[in-house]
Amino acid sequence: MFMYAYADLLGFYDRRLIESILEGNMPVFGPITPGLRLGIAVLMSVPSLMIFVSIVAPKSVSRWTNVVAGVLLTLVIVATLVMESPLYYKYFGLLEVVLTIYVVWTAFKWTGQHSAQ
Repeated sequence: MFMYAYADLLGFYDRRLIESILEGNMPVFGPITPGLRLGIAVLMSVPSLMIFVSIVAPKSVSRWTNVVAGVLLTLVIVATLVMESPLYYKYFGLLEVVLTIYVVWTAFKWTGQHSAQ
């Protein structure tokens, strides 16, 4: 989850991005509306919520919720990687893809047994 924040924080050093935001626009998405901000907030809350779900939900719910959320987040990240973006953003995006694929794979093959290690 911190990868999202780090990438966005580095974006604050991009004059063109800041100028676009100050004009009320977000690259690719267009005008910054309350609905857009809510949508982004919901998307950014998913990783944190998945930690909570993993702790409190029954095993089967946790497993499939992690698979579905991980696949959706991976698709969103891949979609952002094909857009024109700075190299640092692509770097964070690739890390996010690797991590979310690992979460999906681990959740998918998880049997509910803890390892003895």
